[in-house]
Amino acid sequence: MIVKMKKLRDNVILPTKNNENDAGFDCYVNGFLRWNSLSSKFIHYDDNMNSLLVLQGNIIGCKLGFSIEIPKGYYMQLVPKSGLALKHGITVVNSPGTIDSGYRGEGIAIITNLSRISYEVKLGDKIAQLILRKEIKTELVESNVLEDSKRGKKGFGSSGR
Repeated sequence: MIVKMKKLRDNVILPTKNNENDAGFDCYVNGFLRWNSLSSKFIHYDDNMNSLLVLQGNIIGCKLGFSIEIPKGYYMQLVPKSGLALKHGITVVNSPGTIDSGYRGEGIAIITNLSRISYEVKLGDKIAQLILRKEIKTELVESNVLEDSKRGKKGFGSSGR
Protein backbone atom coordinates (compact mmCIF):
# COMPACT_ATOMS: atom_id res chain seq x y z
CA MET A 1 0.00 0.00 0.00
CA ILE A 2 1.26 3.48 -0.84
CA VAL A 3 0.82 6.32 1.66
CA LYS A 4 1.82 9.79 0.45
CA MET A 5 3.83 12.12 2.69
CA LYS A 6 4.70 15.77 2.21
CA LYS A 7 7.79 17.42 3.70
CA LEU A 8 6.84 20.68 5.40
CA ARG A 9 10.43 21.94 5.69
CA ASP A 10 13.63 21.25 3.73
CA ASN A 11 15.52 19.52 6.57
CA VAL A 12 12.82 16.92 7.35
CA ILE A 13 13.74 13.26 7.68
CA LEU A 14 10.72 11.24 6.55
CA PRO A 15 9.84 8.13 8.60
CA THR A 16 12.01 5.07 7.97
CA LYS A 17 12.06 1.37 8.80
CA ASN A 18 15.23 0.00 10.33
CA ASN A 19 14.37 -3.57 9.35
CA GLU A 20 12.18 -4.83 6.51
CA ASN A 21 9.81 -6.70 8.85
CA ASP A 22 9.35 -3.88 11.41
CA ALA A 23 5.71 -2.93 11.95
CA GLY A 24 6.45 0.72 12.66
CA PHE A 25 8.24 3.53 10.86
CA ASP A 26 10.65 5.55 13.00
CA CYS A 27 9.73 9.24 13.18
CA TYR A 28 12.32 11.97 13.62
CA VAL A 29 12.18 15.22 15.59
CA ASN A 30 12.02 18.30 13.36
CA GLY A 31 11.04 20.98 15.88
CA PHE A 32 9.42 21.62 19.23
CA LEU A 33 6.25 23.10 20.64
CA ARG A 34 4.58 23.38 24.02
CA TRP A 35 1.09 24.33 25.20
CA ASN A 36 0.88 27.48 27.32
CA SER A 37 -2.19 27.05 29.53
CA LEU A 38 -2.05 30.68 30.68
CA SER A 39 -2.44 32.10 27.17
CA SER A 40 -4.25 29.04 25.75
CA LYS A 41 -1.84 29.05 22.81
CA PHE A 42 0.95 26.88 21.48
CA ILE A 43 4.51 28.07 21.91
CA HIS A 44 6.40 27.22 18.72
CA TYR A 45 10.09 27.22 19.46
CA ASP A 46 12.60 28.83 17.11
CA ASP A 47 13.37 26.68 14.06
CA ASN A 48 17.09 27.10 14.84
CA MET A 49 16.69 25.45 18.25
CA ASN A 50 18.67 22.19 18.10
CA SER A 51 17.46 20.53 21.29
CA LEU A 52 15.05 20.81 24.21
CA LEU A 53 15.52 19.53 27.75
CA VAL A 54 12.51 17.55 28.96
CA LEU A 55 12.31 17.66 32.74
CA GLN A 56 10.61 15.00 34.86
CA GLY A 57 6.86 15.09 34.21
CA ASN A 58 7.07 17.72 31.45
CA ILE A 59 5.09 17.30 28.25
CA ILE A 60 6.33 18.62 24.90
CA GLY A 61 5.32 18.31 21.29
CA CYS A 62 7.93 17.09 18.85
CA LYS A 63 7.17 18.33 15.36
CA LEU A 64 7.74 15.60 12.79
CA GLY A 65 7.93 17.90 9.77
CA PHE A 66 5.54 16.07 7.48
CA SER A 67 1.88 15.77 6.65
CA ILE A 68 0.41 12.54 5.42
CA GLU A 69 -2.41 11.29 3.19
CA ILE A 70 -3.74 8.15 4.80
CA PRO A 71 -6.09 6.11 2.59
CA LYS A 72 -9.76 6.01 3.59
CA GLY A 73 -10.51 3.02 5.77
CA TYR A 74 -7.16 3.32 7.56
CA TYR A 75 -5.54 5.44 10.28
CA MET A 76 -2.05 5.71 11.69
CA GLN A 77 -0.92 5.63 15.27
CA LEU A 78 2.13 7.12 16.95
CA VAL A 79 3.47 4.75 19.57
CA PRO A 80 6.50 4.94 21.89
CA LYS A 81 9.96 3.73 20.93
CA SER A 82 10.57 0.87 23.35
CA GLY A 83 14.24 1.74 23.90
CA LEU A 84 13.44 5.35 24.82
CA ALA A 85 10.71 4.20 27.20
CA LEU A 86 12.80 1.55 28.95
CA LYS A 87 16.14 3.36 29.09
CA HIS A 88 15.01 6.97 29.60
CA GLY A 89 11.32 6.99 30.57
CA ILE A 90 10.39 8.90 27.40
CA THR A 91 6.98 7.87 26.10
CA VAL A 92 4.19 9.09 23.87
CA VAL A 93 1.60 10.75 26.15
CA ASN A 94 -1.50 9.97 24.14
CA SER A 95 -0.25 6.51 23.31
CA PRO A 96 -1.32 5.54 20.90
CA GLY A 97 -1.79 8.92 19.25
CA THR A 98 -4.21 8.53 16.36
CA ILE A 99 -3.88 10.28 12.99
CA ASP A 100 -7.17 10.07 11.10
CA SER A 101 -7.32 9.62 7.32
CA GLY A 102 -8.79 13.10 6.81
CA TYR A 103 -6.07 14.98 8.76
CA ARG A 104 -3.55 16.88 6.64
CA GLY A 105 -1.72 18.90 9.30
CA GLU A 106 1.77 18.32 10.64
CA GLY A 107 2.42 15.12 12.55
CA ILE A 108 3.34 15.80 16.17
CA ALA A 109 4.52 13.29 18.77
CA ILE A 110 3.38 14.39 22.22
CA ILE A 111 5.91 13.02 24.69
CA THR A 112 6.60 13.09 28.41
CA ASN A 113 9.50 12.19 30.66
CA LEU A 114 8.50 9.60 33.28
CA SER A 115 12.00 9.25 34.73
CA ARG A 116 13.63 11.33 37.46
CA ILE A 117 16.43 12.40 35.14
CA SER A 118 16.05 15.18 32.57
CA TYR A 119 16.33 14.06 28.95
CA GLU A 120 17.62 16.13 26.04
CA VAL A 121 15.64 15.65 22.83
CA LYS A 122 17.61 16.73 19.75
CA LEU A 123 16.59 17.56 16.21
CA GLY A 124 16.88 14.38 14.13
CA ASP A 125 16.33 12.03 17.10
CA LYS A 126 14.02 9.07 16.58
CA ILE A 127 11.13 9.90 18.91
CA ALA A 128 8.17 7.61 18.09
CA GLN A 129 6.97 4.96 15.68
CA LEU A 130 4.20 5.34 13.11
CA ILE A 131 2.00 2.29 12.49
CA LEU A 132 -0.72 1.91 9.84
CA ARG A 133 -3.94 0.30 11.06
CA LYS A 134 -7.17 -0.74 9.36
CA GLU A 135 -10.28 1.04 10.57
CA ILE A 136 -13.20 -1.11 11.66
CA LYS A 137 -16.49 0.64 10.98
CA THR A 138 -18.33 0.72 14.29
CA GLU A 139 -21.74 1.90 15.36
CA LEU A 140 -22.42 2.59 19.04
CA VAL A 141 -25.99 1.83 20.05
CA GLU A 142 -27.65 2.68 23.36
CA SER A 143 -29.09 -0.32 25.19
CA ASN A 144 -30.81 -0.75 28.57
CA VAL A 145 -29.52 -4.33 28.89
CA LEU A 146 -26.05 -5.84 28.47
CA GLU A 147 -25.29 -9.58 28.49
CA ASP A 148 -23.68 -10.90 31.66
CA SER A 149 -20.05 -12.01 31.51
CA LYS A 150 -17.80 -14.05 33.78
CA ARG A 151 -15.83 -10.92 34.70
CA GLY A 152 -18.85 -8.70 35.26
CA LYS A 153 -18.03 -5.36 36.90
CA LYS A 154 -14.68 -6.49 38.38
CA GLY A 155 -11.84 -4.14 37.49
CA PHE A 156 -8.84 -2.20 38.78
CA GLY A 157 -6.66 -5.12 39.81
CA SER A 158 -9.42 -7.64 40.45
CA SER A 159 -7.59 -10.28 38.38
CA GLY A 160 -4.58 -10.17 40.67
CA ARG A 161 -1.33 -8.30 40.79
